Amino acid sequence: MSLNRRQRALIESGATHLGAGETFYVTPGATFSADFTNSFKGAGTVVNKLGDAIGLVTAGRGDEIVLMPGMHTVDGNISLAKANCTVRGFLPGAPNSTIVVGDGDAGRSFLTLAADQCVVKDLTFVTAHASDDCLTITGNYCTVLDSNFLAADAAGDGVVIDVTAAGGDDAASNTIKGCRFQGLTRSVVALGDADGGT
Repeated sequence: MSLNRRQRALIESGATHLGAGETFYVTPGATFSADFTNSFKGAGTVVNKLGDAIGLVTAGRGDEIVLMPGMHTVDGNISLAKANCTVRGFLPGAPNSTIVVGDGDAGRSFLTLAADQCVVKDLTFVTAHASDDCLTITGNYCTVLDSNFLAADAAGDGVVIDVTAAGGDDAASNTIKGCRFQGLTRSVVALGDADGGT
């Protein structure tokens, strides 16, 4: 897969980076990675796995992890435990262009926002098992925007907000806006204090 004219223009203009920190691009395959790296040296760090990108971000800096268009398979349970970071699809407002799926094992939470003030946007998550969770939030003041949460063959949960150990705040401190949930057992699940108190 190679970059199209629109994708190249977005990167060259700097419009793909919206924060003050560093940008880390995750490609859905080695072919895309080679094309991207050769075309846009200096635009940001390019890796092939979401977990690798999470390992490179710095907490509190406003780093962004941009998943390039295509299907991204998440190996195991991945946790973003660094505050003030964003994980998003490449094309703003087009979550169907970037799809996140599990590795085929049941009982996965594809991505956990385990730090405060993290953002997920413009992505599509697809469950494969009834015991899968697309996204789990254990941090406070996290935001999920304009993303899709879908069930493939079996239903699972869309967003699980688990603040039982978050320390002080509750599920109401997190924001979910402009998202679509389809075919799941539960769209949004709040565990712990969900009444607006501490």
